[in-house]
Amino acid sequence: KAISTIMIRTLPLSKLLGVVTMLALIISCTKYADRDEGRYNCECGTMTWDGRELEMRMAEVVTSDSINFSYHIVADLRSESQRDAGMTPKDIVIDFVLTYEEGENGLVLGVEDADFSIQEIQAPGTGFNWLFDQATYDVEISESRHVFELIELTSTRGNTTATATGLITFDLED
Repeated sequence: KAISTIMIRTLPLSKLLGVVTMLALIISCTKYADRDEGRYNCECGTMTWDGRELEMRMAEVVTSDSINFSYHIVADLRSESQRDAGMTPKDIVIDFVLTYEEGENGLVLGVEDADFSIQEIQAPGTGFNWLFDQATYDVEISESRHVFELIELTSTRGNTTATATGLITFDLED
């Protein structure tokens, strides 16, 4: 017959108190607030999609070099009642790259138009992305942030056309 032996290793009381104290400090120093039933507003700007004000989830900018910047925007497509009911989030994600040129007072927007990539994430029944039609926009840049004014973006998916507008702040210091 096989005999099972359970070994219990005990820590001295001083070490045990040290471990418990360390765990309590780690748990109490959490920097991130709890999300409220899938709601999260990054407070990085405003965006409307097809006439509805959306909650912004994220606005990030990545510099690939000193004149090319890649932008990433995520906004919650749910209606206010869907958010209040705790329905699963579905997001609109917009990515684009802008090229700047050296001007007299720093960087200015280049002449080439950006190509926007627009995806609807976690949306039931959608099998393909939005196709970018056109966009009118302006960007005010400084060393610490880019403020992107989306005057109008038009995109289509199947027989549906949607427009978007917004004012989004990309913080370069985070």
